[in-house]
Amino acid sequence: MGTSDLLKNKDPLSPIPNKYLNATSPDKSTEKLYCIAFILVSGGHSTEALGVADTFGNEIEKSFITFRGDTTTRAKIEGKGPSIEVTRCFQEILRKNPIKQILLLPLFLYAIFEGIAALRKLAPDAVLSTGSGPAIPIMIAAKLTGRKVIYVESMARISSRSLTGIVAYHFLADQFFIQWPEQKMLYPDALFEGRVL
Repeated sequence: MGTSDLLKNKDPLSPIPNKYLNATSPDKSTEKLYCIAFILVSGGHSTEALGVADTFGNEIEKSFITFRGDTTTRAKIEGKGPSIEVTRCFQEILRKNPIKQILLLPLFLYAIFEGIAALRKLAPDAVLSTGSGPAIPIMIAAKLTGRKVIYVESMARISSRSLTGIVAYHFLADQFFIQWPEQKMLYPDALFEGRVL
């Protein structure tokens, strides 16, 4: 994915507005880089999100949200920026049956509040997710705290939509990216900048 190109803000659809990039403080003595918190759901989703993070190089500040017990992902981000862990039980339940989120309202609300606390500590300008379901409460938390949500539909989806992608596309994402041109039929307003990996 040409994420470095996204930072150049060639058009108004760019996910990162110019006013946030290299913004200076009121005394103009320090520059503030745009900060993105990458939501790392275990497995291929975290691999894709880290692929996006790597393409930015040092052009942004990076922070990471992981799920408790995911030692593989934690090892991948060691030394790459600040991180925080959020509850794992919600992730495991959703992986077994994403529709259960409706039936698990108390746990879902807890995950949103935990997401709000994580975002207050990390203080990003935006969050970026490549899915799956456990990222939804954190994206909701981002919206509730006035942060931008950038969503990249999974590379595994070519001719079908993911449940998380549907929710993000219609309700949460300020910028929605697809990794296959064929997905334009599924997400007409999505942006295609290439593939992450």
